Amino acid sequence: MKKLIISIFILIIVNLSMMTSPALAVEGYDLDQGDTVFTPTGGFHTDLSFLTDLLYRGLTYTRHRPAVKGNIYYLYNVSKTFYLIGGVIGANVSLPGTTITFIYYGVIGGNDNKFSWSITPLYWAFPYDTSARRLDYFELMSKVGYNFGLFKLSIGLGYSPAWFSEAGVAFYPFALLDIPITKKISVFGELARQTLSNNTNFAIPNYTTWFAGVQYAKILGFVAKLEYVDTSVPENECFGGTNICDSRVVASITRSI
Repeated sequence: MKKLIISIFILIIVNLSMMTSPALAVEGYDLDQGDTVFTPTGGFHTDLSFLTDLLYRGLTYTRHRPAVKGNIYYLYNVSKTFYLIGGVIGANVSLPGTTITFIYYGVIGGNDNKFSWSITPLYWAFPYDTSARRLDYFELMSKVGYNFGLFKLSIGLGYSPAWFSEAGVAFYPFALLDIPITKKISVFGELARQTLSNNTNFAIPNYTTWFAGVQYAKILGFVAKLEYVDTSVPENECFGGTNICDSRVVASITRSI
Protein backbone atom coordinates (compact mmCIF):
# COMPACT_ATOMS: atom_id res chain seq x y z
CA MET A 1 0.00 0.00 0.00
CA LYS A 2 2.88 2.35 0.79
CA LYS A 3 4.41 1.73 -2.67
CA LEU A 4 1.03 2.45 -4.31
CA ILE A 5 0.63 5.77 -2.48
CA ILE A 6 4.18 6.83 -3.38
CA SER A 7 3.68 5.93 -7.08
CA ILE A 8 0.41 7.86 -7.36
CA PHE A 9 1.96 10.82 -5.50
CA ILE A 10 4.85 10.92 -8.01
CA LEU A 11 2.41 10.88 -10.96
CA ILE A 12 0.45 13.81 -9.48
CA ILE A 13 3.59 15.84 -8.78
CA VAL A 14 4.87 15.28 -12.35
CA ASN A 15 1.54 16.38 -13.79
CA LEU A 16 1.34 19.49 -11.64
CA SER A 17 4.96 20.45 -12.20
CA MET A 18 4.41 20.45 -16.00
CA MET A 19 1.14 22.44 -15.84
CA THR A 20 0.73 25.21 -18.39
CA SER A 21 -2.40 26.51 -20.10
CA PRO A 22 -5.06 23.85 -20.81
CA ALA A 23 -4.57 22.10 -24.16
CA LEU A 24 -7.34 21.07 -26.53
CA ALA A 25 -7.86 17.30 -26.51
CA VAL A 26 -8.56 15.98 -30.00
CA GLU A 27 -8.81 12.27 -29.20
CA GLY A 28 -9.83 10.44 -26.06
CA TYR A 29 -11.02 6.85 -26.06
CA ASP A 30 -9.36 5.83 -22.79
CA LEU A 31 -7.78 2.38 -22.63
CA ASP A 32 -10.30 0.20 -24.44
CA GLN A 33 -9.25 1.33 -27.91
CA GLY A 34 -5.57 1.71 -27.13
CA ASP A 35 -5.66 5.47 -27.67
CA THR A 36 -4.84 8.22 -25.24
CA VAL A 37 -5.94 11.82 -24.85
CA PHE A 38 -3.48 13.93 -26.81
CA THR A 39 -3.13 17.49 -28.04
CA PRO A 40 -2.36 18.81 -31.53
CA THR A 41 0.81 20.55 -30.28
CA GLY A 42 4.03 18.54 -30.52
CA GLY A 43 6.22 17.92 -27.48
CA PHE A 44 5.72 16.52 -23.99
CA HIS A 45 2.23 16.51 -22.50
CA THR A 46 0.44 15.01 -19.51
CA ASP A 47 -3.10 14.41 -18.37
CA LEU A 48 -4.49 13.41 -15.00
CA SER A 49 -7.83 11.65 -14.43
CA PHE A 50 -9.95 10.95 -11.37
CA LEU A 51 -12.52 8.16 -11.82
CA THR A 52 -15.20 6.58 -9.66
CA ASP A 53 -14.15 3.18 -11.10
CA LEU A 54 -11.34 1.99 -13.41
CA LEU A 55 -12.79 -0.12 -16.21
CA TYR A 56 -11.21 -2.16 -18.98
CA ARG A 57 -13.20 -4.23 -21.46
CA GLY A 58 -16.28 -3.79 -19.29
CA LEU A 59 -14.59 -5.21 -16.16
CA THR A 60 -13.68 -3.26 -13.04
CA TYR A 61 -9.97 -3.24 -12.23
CA THR A 62 -10.51 -1.52 -8.86
CA ARG A 63 -13.41 -3.57 -7.44
CA HIS A 64 -15.76 -0.60 -8.03
CA ARG A 65 -13.51 1.76 -6.06
CA PRO A 66 -12.16 5.17 -7.19
CA ALA A 67 -8.99 5.41 -9.25
CA VAL A 68 -6.34 7.97 -10.21
CA LYS A 69 -4.84 7.67 -13.71
CA GLY A 70 -1.84 9.66 -14.91
CA ASN A 71 -0.55 9.84 -18.48
CA ILE A 72 2.79 11.23 -19.71
CA TYR A 73 3.54 11.18 -23.44
CA TYR A 74 5.47 12.79 -26.26
CA LEU A 75 3.76 13.77 -29.52
CA TYR A 76 5.70 14.29 -32.74
CA ASN A 77 3.81 15.69 -35.72
CA VAL A 78 5.54 14.28 -38.78
CA SER A 79 3.15 16.24 -40.99
CA LYS A 80 -0.29 17.83 -40.77
CA THR A 81 -1.90 14.40 -41.22
CA PHE A 82 0.66 12.00 -39.69
CA TYR A 83 1.88 11.73 -36.08
CA LEU A 84 3.86 9.55 -33.67
CA ILE A 85 3.27 9.20 -29.91
CA GLY A 86 5.14 7.43 -27.11
CA GLY A 87 4.12 7.43 -23.47
CA VAL A 88 3.23 5.69 -20.25
CA ILE A 89 0.01 5.53 -18.23
CA GLY A 90 -0.05 4.72 -14.53
CA ALA A 91 -3.09 3.85 -12.40
CA ASN A 92 -4.06 2.17 -9.17
CA VAL A 93 -5.80 -1.22 -9.45
CA SER A 94 -7.20 -3.83 -7.09
CA LEU A 95 -6.19 -7.16 -8.62
CA PRO A 96 -4.94 -10.42 -7.07
CA GLY A 97 -1.29 -9.84 -6.25
CA THR A 98 -0.92 -6.19 -7.29
CA THR A 99 -2.24 -2.67 -6.64
CA ILE A 100 -0.75 -0.67 -9.52
CA THR A 101 -0.27 -0.91 -13.28
CA PHE A 102 1.82 0.90 -15.88
CA ILE A 103 0.92 0.80 -19.58
CA TYR A 104 3.76 1.61 -21.97
CA TYR A 105 2.48 2.51 -25.42
CA GLY A 106 3.25 4.00 -28.80
CA VAL A 107 0.92 5.31 -31.48
CA ILE A 108 1.42 5.57 -35.22
CA GLY A 109 -1.52 7.43 -36.69
CA GLY A 110 -2.94 9.86 -39.16
CA ASN A 111 -6.00 12.00 -39.70
CA ASP A 112 -7.46 14.60 -42.03
CA ASN A 113 -10.84 16.32 -42.02
CA LYS A 114 -12.72 13.03 -42.47
CA PHE A 115 -10.56 9.91 -42.18
CA SER A 116 -8.42 8.79 -39.23
CA TRP A 117 -6.38 5.70 -38.40
CA SER A 118 -4.01 4.47 -35.70
CA ILE A 119 -1.86 1.48 -34.78
CA THR A 120 -1.03 1.22 -31.09
CA PRO A 121 1.26 -1.36 -29.44
CA LEU A 122 0.86 -1.52 -25.66
CA TYR A 123 2.64 -3.37 -22.86
CA TRP A 124 0.73 -3.74 -19.60
CA ALA A 125 3.09 -4.10 -16.62
CA PHE A 126 2.00 -4.94 -13.07
CA PRO A 127 4.87 -4.19 -10.65
CA TYR A 128 5.06 -6.08 -7.36
CA ASP A 129 2.90 -8.85 -8.88
CA THR A 130 2.66 -11.81 -6.48
CA SER A 131 -0.20 -13.66 -8.20
CA ALA A 132 0.07 -17.29 -9.27
CA ARG A 133 -0.36 -16.44 -12.98
CA ARG A 134 1.56 -13.88 -15.03
CA LEU A 135 -0.37 -10.62 -15.37
CA ASP A 136 1.95 -8.66 -17.72
CA TYR A 137 1.05 -8.84 -21.40
CA PHE A 138 1.51 -7.26 -24.82
CA GLU A 139 -1.36 -6.08 -27.02
CA LEU A 140 -1.67 -4.50 -30.45
CA MET A 141 -4.60 -2.20 -31.21
CA SER A 142 -5.64 -0.93 -34.65
CA LYS A 143 -8.44 1.50 -35.49
CA VAL A 144 -9.90 3.39 -38.46
CA GLY A 145 -12.55 6.09 -38.30
CA TYR A 146 -14.58 8.31 -40.57
CA ASN A 147 -16.25 11.60 -39.71
CA PHE A 148 -19.63 11.81 -41.45
CA GLY A 149 -20.31 15.29 -40.11
CA LEU A 150 -23.25 14.52 -37.84
CA PHE A 151 -21.31 11.67 -36.23
CA LYS A 152 -17.98 9.84 -36.29
CA LEU A 153 -17.84 6.05 -36.63
CA SER A 154 -14.73 4.05 -35.76
CA ILE A 155 -14.03 0.33 -35.93
CA GLY A 156 -11.01 -1.51 -34.64
CA LEU A 157 -9.41 -4.69 -33.39
CA GLY A 158 -7.28 -5.55 -30.40
CA TYR A 159 -4.99 -8.61 -30.50
CA SER A 160 -2.79 -10.22 -27.87
CA PRO A 161 -0.86 -13.50 -28.27
CA ALA A 162 -0.87 -14.06 -24.50
CA TRP A 163 -3.41 -11.94 -22.66
CA PHE A 164 -3.84 -10.99 -19.01
CA SER A 165 -3.57 -13.79 -16.40
CA GLU A 166 -2.42 -16.33 -19.00
CA ALA A 167 -5.81 -16.21 -20.76
CA GLY A 168 -4.22 -17.17 -24.09
CA VAL A 169 -4.79 -15.56 -27.47
CA ALA A 170 -7.25 -12.65 -27.22
CA PHE A 171 -9.23 -10.72 -29.83
CA TYR A 172 -11.26 -7.57 -29.21
CA PRO A 173 -13.24 -6.27 -32.23
CA PHE A 174 -15.15 -3.06 -31.51
CA ALA A 175 -17.24 -0.29 -33.05
CA LEU A 176 -17.38 3.20 -31.54
CA LEU A 177 -19.87 5.97 -32.29
CA ASP A 178 -19.26 9.61 -31.33
CA ILE A 179 -22.00 12.23 -31.85
CA PRO A 180 -21.26 15.92 -31.18
CA ILE A 181 -24.23 17.81 -29.74
CA THR A 182 -22.56 21.19 -29.30
CA LYS A 183 -18.95 22.38 -29.45
CA LYS A 184 -18.46 21.17 -25.88
CA ILE A 185 -20.98 18.35 -25.43
CA SER A 186 -20.95 14.97 -27.16
CA VAL A 187 -22.50 11.54 -26.66
CA PHE A 188 -20.70 8.30 -27.43
CA GLY A 189 -21.14 4.54 -27.34
CA GLU A 190 -19.26 1.34 -28.04
CA LEU A 191 -20.15 -2.28 -28.81
CA ALA A 192 -17.37 -4.87 -28.56
CA ARG A 193 -16.63 -8.57 -28.17
CA GLN A 194 -13.86 -10.11 -26.03
CA THR A 195 -12.73 -13.63 -27.00
CA LEU A 196 -10.07 -15.72 -25.25
CA SER A 197 -8.45 -19.05 -26.10
CA ASN A 198 -8.09 -20.06 -22.44
CA ASN A 199 -11.27 -19.13 -20.59
CA THR A 200 -10.39 -21.52 -17.75
CA ASN A 201 -7.42 -19.44 -16.61
CA PHE A 202 -9.38 -16.18 -16.85
CA ALA A 203 -12.48 -17.68 -15.19
CA ILE A 204 -15.08 -16.05 -17.46
CA PRO A 205 -16.53 -17.03 -20.86
CA ASN A 206 -16.15 -15.03 -24.07
CA TYR A 207 -18.43 -12.03 -23.73
CA THR A 208 -19.92 -8.91 -25.29
CA THR A 209 -19.46 -5.51 -23.66
CA TRP A 210 -20.92 -2.09 -24.38
CA PHE A 211 -21.01 1.41 -22.98
CA ALA A 212 -22.80 4.69 -23.64
CA GLY A 213 -22.13 8.10 -22.18
CA VAL A 214 -21.95 11.85 -22.42
CA GLN A 215 -18.87 14.09 -22.37
CA TYR A 216 -18.62 17.77 -21.49
CA ALA A 217 -15.35 19.36 -22.60
CA LYS A 218 -13.57 22.13 -20.79
CA ILE A 219 -15.25 22.85 -17.48
CA LEU A 220 -12.57 25.07 -15.90
CA GLY A 221 -10.05 23.23 -18.07
CA PHE A 222 -11.41 19.75 -17.25
CA VAL A 223 -13.16 17.16 -19.43
CA ALA A 224 -16.05 15.46 -17.58
CA LYS A 225 -17.57 12.12 -18.56
CA LEU A 226 -20.54 10.12 -17.35
CA GLU A 227 -21.07 6.66 -18.83
CA TYR A 228 -23.03 3.44 -18.36
CA VAL A 229 -21.05 0.20 -18.83
CA ASP A 230 -22.27 -3.40 -19.00
CA THR A 231 -21.27 -6.91 -20.13
CA SER A 232 -23.09 -10.08 -21.14
CA VAL A 233 -21.39 -12.18 -18.43
CA PRO A 234 -23.85 -13.69 -15.90
CA GLU A 235 -22.78 -13.09 -12.30
CA ASN A 236 -22.50 -16.82 -11.58
CA GLU A 237 -19.94 -17.11 -14.45
CA CYS A 238 -17.94 -14.01 -13.50
CA PHE A 239 -14.80 -15.16 -11.66
CA GLY A 240 -16.75 -17.62 -9.54
CA GLY A 241 -19.73 -15.40 -8.76
CA THR A 242 -18.28 -11.91 -8.25
CA ASN A 243 -19.64 -8.48 -9.23
CA ILE A 244 -16.59 -7.60 -11.38
CA CYS A 245 -18.66 -7.94 -14.59
CA ASP A 246 -21.74 -6.08 -13.29
CA SER A 247 -23.19 -3.01 -14.97
CA ARG A 248 -22.39 0.37 -13.45
CA VAL A 249 -22.37 4.13 -14.00
CA VAL A 250 -18.91 5.71 -13.99
CA ALA A 251 -18.02 9.39 -13.64
CA SER A 252 -14.60 10.85 -14.44
CA ILE A 253 -12.80 14.16 -14.85
CA THR A 254 -9.57 14.65 -16.83
CA ARG A 255 -7.22 17.60 -17.00
CA SER A 256 -4.98 17.76 -20.08
CA ILE A 257 -1.82 19.74 -19.39
